[in-house]
Amino acid sequence: MIKEINDGLYQNGYLNSRRSINSTLLLAIDGTDFFSSQKISCPCGHQQTLNHGKKLYRHSAITPVIVAPGCSHVVPLPPEFITPPEGPDKPDGELTAAKRWLNTWGEHYSAWSITILGDDLYSHQPVRRLLSMALRF
Repeated sequence: MIKEINDGLYQNGYLNSRRSINSTLLLAIDGTDFFSSQKISCPCGHQQTLNHGKKLYRHSAITPVIVAPGCSHVVPLPPEFITPPEGPDKPDGELTAAKRWLNTWGEHYSAWSITILGDDLYSHQPVRRLLSMALRF
Protein backbone atom coordinates (compact mmCIF):
# COMPACT_ATOMS: atom_id res chain seq x y z
CA MET A 1 0.00 0.00 0.00
CA ILE A 2 2.82 2.45 0.85
CA LYS A 3 4.48 1.71 -2.50
CA GLU A 4 1.32 2.51 -4.46
CA ILE A 5 0.75 5.79 -2.61
CA ASN A 6 4.40 6.83 -3.08
CA ASP A 7 4.38 5.85 -6.76
CA GLY A 8 1.28 8.03 -7.22
CA LEU A 9 2.98 10.98 -5.51
CA TYR A 10 6.05 10.51 -7.70
CA GLN A 11 4.22 9.97 -10.99
CA ASN A 12 2.00 13.01 -10.45
CA GLY A 13 4.94 15.29 -9.65
CA TYR A 14 4.13 15.90 -5.99
CA LEU A 15 7.69 15.02 -4.93
CA ASN A 16 9.39 17.42 -7.36
CA SER A 17 9.38 20.26 -4.81
CA ARG A 18 11.45 18.01 -2.51
CA ARG A 19 14.35 17.65 -4.96
CA SER A 20 17.65 18.87 -3.58
CA ILE A 21 21.29 17.92 -4.28
CA ASN A 22 21.76 17.62 -8.07
CA SER A 23 17.96 17.51 -8.41
CA THR A 24 17.75 14.23 -6.49
CA LEU A 25 15.35 13.19 -3.78
CA LEU A 26 17.00 12.73 -0.38
CA LEU A 27 16.34 9.31 1.13
CA ALA A 28 17.28 9.13 4.81
CA ILE A 29 17.61 5.61 6.17
CA ASP A 30 18.02 4.68 9.84
CA GLY A 31 17.09 2.00 12.31
CA THR A 32 14.64 2.61 15.12
CA ASP A 33 12.77 0.77 17.85
CA PHE A 34 9.03 1.06 17.38
CA PHE A 35 8.10 -0.97 20.46
CA SER A 36 9.85 -2.02 23.66
CA SER A 37 8.66 -3.53 26.91
CA GLN A 38 10.00 -5.36 29.94
CA LYS A 39 6.75 -7.35 30.17
CA ILE A 40 5.42 -8.06 26.67
CA SER A 41 7.37 -10.26 24.26
CA CYS A 42 6.85 -12.28 21.10
CA PRO A 43 8.99 -14.55 18.89
CA CYS A 44 9.39 -11.84 16.22
CA GLY A 45 11.20 -9.40 18.52
CA HIS A 46 14.65 -9.05 20.00
CA GLN A 47 15.57 -9.69 23.59
CA GLN A 48 18.17 -7.65 25.45
CA THR A 49 19.47 -8.18 28.99
CA LEU A 50 19.75 -4.87 30.84
CA ASN A 51 22.47 -4.01 33.39
CA HIS A 52 20.21 -4.89 36.33
CA GLY A 53 19.49 -8.33 34.84
CA LYS A 54 15.96 -7.67 33.60
CA LYS A 55 14.99 -8.42 29.99
CA LEU A 56 13.93 -5.79 27.48
CA TYR A 57 11.86 -7.01 24.53
CA ARG A 58 12.12 -4.88 21.39
CA HIS A 59 10.81 -4.60 17.86
CA SER A 60 13.03 -2.66 15.45
CA ALA A 61 13.00 -1.69 11.79
CA ILE A 62 14.83 0.45 9.31
CA THR A 63 12.61 3.29 8.23
CA PRO A 64 13.59 4.90 4.91
CA VAL A 65 11.95 8.28 4.33
CA ILE A 66 12.13 11.02 1.70
CA VAL A 67 13.26 14.25 3.40
CA ALA A 68 13.79 17.79 2.17
CA PRO A 69 15.61 20.80 3.66
CA GLY A 70 13.19 23.16 5.40
CA CYS A 71 10.33 20.67 5.27
CA SER A 72 9.07 19.23 8.55
CA HIS A 73 7.15 16.38 6.86
CA VAL A 74 8.66 13.20 5.44
CA VAL A 75 7.39 10.70 2.90
CA PRO A 76 7.72 7.20 4.39
CA LEU A 77 8.87 4.35 2.18
CA PRO A 78 8.26 0.67 2.98
CA PRO A 79 10.10 -0.34 6.19
CA GLU A 80 12.23 -3.43 6.68
CA PHE A 81 11.95 -5.18 10.02
CA ILE A 82 15.02 -6.24 11.95
CA THR A 83 14.41 -9.89 12.76
CA PRO A 84 15.68 -11.97 15.68
CA PRO A 85 18.98 -13.78 15.11
CA GLU A 86 18.76 -17.28 13.63
CA GLY A 87 21.68 -18.37 15.79
CA PRO A 88 25.10 -17.06 16.79
CA ASP A 89 26.41 -17.22 13.20
CA LYS A 90 23.46 -15.35 11.67
CA PRO A 91 22.89 -12.16 13.64
CA ASP A 92 20.48 -9.64 12.17
CA GLY A 93 20.81 -5.95 12.63
CA GLU A 94 20.29 -2.60 10.97
CA LEU A 95 22.80 -3.23 8.17
CA THR A 96 21.42 -6.67 7.36
CA ALA A 97 17.90 -5.22 7.24
CA ALA A 98 19.16 -2.35 5.06
CA LYS A 99 20.70 -4.87 2.65
CA ARG A 100 17.38 -6.72 2.45
CA TRP A 101 15.58 -3.42 1.82
CA LEU A 102 18.04 -2.49 -0.94
CA ASN A 103 17.69 -5.90 -2.57
CA THR A 104 13.89 -5.57 -2.47
CA TRP A 105 13.40 -1.88 -3.25
CA GLY A 106 16.71 -0.48 -4.58
CA GLU A 107 15.97 -0.96 -8.27
CA HIS A 108 12.45 0.43 -7.93
CA TYR A 109 13.51 3.65 -6.19
CA SER A 110 16.68 4.15 -8.25
CA ALA A 111 14.42 5.37 -11.06
CA TRP A 112 13.46 8.29 -8.81
CA SER A 113 17.04 9.64 -8.83
CA ILE A 114 17.82 9.62 -5.11
CA THR A 115 20.69 10.47 -2.79
CA ILE A 116 21.00 8.16 0.23
CA LEU A 117 21.57 9.78 3.63
CA GLY A 118 22.67 7.61 6.55
CA ASP A 119 24.68 7.73 9.75
CA ASP A 120 28.23 6.38 10.14
CA LEU A 121 26.95 2.80 9.99
CA TYR A 122 26.49 3.29 6.24
CA SER A 123 29.87 4.93 5.59
CA HIS A 124 31.90 1.76 5.00
CA GLN A 125 33.07 0.64 1.56
CA PRO A 126 31.11 -2.68 1.45
CA VAL A 127 27.87 -0.81 2.20
CA ARG A 128 28.71 1.89 -0.35
CA ARG A 129 29.34 -0.81 -2.96
CA LEU A 130 25.98 -2.43 -2.14
CA LEU A 131 24.23 0.93 -2.44
CA SER A 132 25.84 1.53 -5.81
CA MET A 133 24.81 -1.90 -7.12
CA ALA A 134 21.28 -1.81 -5.72
CA LEU A 135 20.59 1.71 -6.93
CA ARG A 136 22.36 1.28 -10.27
CA PHE A 137 24.64 4.34 -9.94
